[in-house]
Amino acid sequence: MKANDQEKTLTKTICSSTYVTFGAGLCIAKVVTGFEACGVGVHDLPQNTTRKDLETQLTVAGVNADDYQVLFLRDSHIAQLVFKDKVTGLKAIEDMNNSGLKAEFNTVKTLRPEMNSRSRDCEVLTASWREPSEN
Repeated sequence: MKANDQEKTLTKTICSSTYVTFGAGLCIAKVVTGFEACGVGVHDLPQNTTRKDLETQLTVAGVNADDYQVLFLRDSHIAQLVFKDKVTGLKAIEDMNNSGLKAEFNTVKTLRPEMNSRSRDCEVLTASWREPSEN
C-alpha cells in the first residue's frame, strides 16, 4: 500500500445519525454516535440550490467539510444536514440565518426507530449482530 493511501480517510453517515471514519483498509478510525451528532434543517433555500451551493456556503462560514454531511436536498428548497457536534452545527445555523435562510436544530431521525433519540438511553450501549450462518 502506498504512503498516500494510508493517509486517506473516508467518513460516512450510517443509519442517518452516526458518523464512521474509515482509514486504510476500511479500518474504523473514529465513531461519532447519533446522540453526539447534531441535525440541522434548512428551509427556504433559493430555487435550484444544489449540494455544491450548500457546501460552498458552509466553507465560506468556516465549517470544515469533514464536520458535516448533507443527508438530503429536497426540491431544492429543503435540506437536512448532520454535523459531528453541536458547536459546529450552531456555527452553520448562525451563518445560514444571517444570510436570509431559515436553519434550525432538529432531531436526526433514522430508519430504525430504536436508534432515534426518544428511544435512546445515553447510559446504555446496545450492540447487536446477526449470528453467522452455517452455509
